[in-house]
Amino acid sequence: MEPNSIVILSLHTPKEKLWGALVSMNASGVTVRGIDLNSFDDFIRQVKDPEGERIGLPTLFFPMQRV
Repeated sequence: MEPNSIVILSLHTPKEKLWGALVSMNASGVTVRGIDLNSFDDFIRQVKDPEGERIGLPTLFFPMQRV
């Protein structure tokens, strides 16, 4: 996968799924700029309302043992 690819990252312990842009991936882990899939609807509402409050996408690192 190339950096800036849109990905869905499936994690375990605790179980989570994230959507976002891949920043980097190496032997130590994965860095993604994105959000939890449970928050996706709220994110879409923000995008559709240009006058509303904006929250940026955080950059998150996950160790490879969770991926």
